[in-house]
Amino acid sequence: MFKTRSSIALMLIFILMLAVNIVNAQEVKVGNGKGAKMAEDSNPIDFYYAKVNLLSEQGISKTYNASGYIGVKNNSFPTKVTIHYTYDIYSNSNWKDVDAKYMGVAPDGNHIWHFETPKITRDYYPYFNYDCQFAIKYESNGQVYWDNNHQQNYLIKNTNVPGVNNIPILLKRSRVILDKVSRENNTIVGSIDLKNLDYSKDVKVVYTLDNWQTSNTVSANYNISYDNNIENWKFIINNIPNDTKVKYYIDYKVNGTHYYDNNFGTNYKI
Repeated sequence: MFKTRSSIALMLIFILMLAVNIVNAQEVKVGNGKGAKMAEDSNPIDFYYAKVNLLSEQGISKTYNASGYIGVKNNSFPTKVTIHYTYDIYSNSNWKDVDAKYMGVAPDGNHIWHFETPKITRDYYPYFNYDCQFAIKYESNGQVYWDNNHQQNYLIKNTNVPGVNNIPILLKRSRVILDKVSRENNTIVGSIDLKNLDYSKDVKVVYTLDNWQTSNTVSANYNISYDNNIENWKFIINNIPNDTKVKYYIDYKVNGTHYYDNNFGTNYKI
């Protein structure tokens, strides 16, 4: 009888320890220590990309923020997507929250959310460091999910400090995105960010001047590389008639596969 009770007691202790380990494995800590329970294989957050935006410059000061897109699988309303972020990455302090804005449903079925952090101004001379650290929080039907890059948090950083990685953009689910675009008179100038999946690649912009009754193609050219295997390419579209609306998308072909950025199925317009 004594041995039986001892065996039962040992079994109960083992089950209790196993349960504690499972709970600990599901605890997700972000930023300043906030946490939530989640199962890794059921996380509905599908992070597309984020980048640093240099917005203005005055004297030795530059103003910037961070922005990006997030997908959510099986979106259920009411729901909320929040970016938990800080600009004080070295002290790991001053964590704040900003709500993402719902944009609609993408062709892949994900519900798309867009975020922008508030503007911040920093001095530079001769070195600059414009960075943002963040994690993604999704709330729906009383459940809370986090994507915090496996407890490391995400980091984007536009910098020229020697020995520091320059990573002004993160591409996660996205393989290629439109970076910037501007139009002056009859010329459109733009840039593209893409994951360097192979040395040999073909990057094009497909555009139309008559709402896709006809279309044209212009090739993009390599510009620079960042320190996280992402490249920036530039393109120019000339001879655009005045007052003509241009619709376009990006076609990135590598290793026999096409990757597109068509603004989540709506195409870009300028």
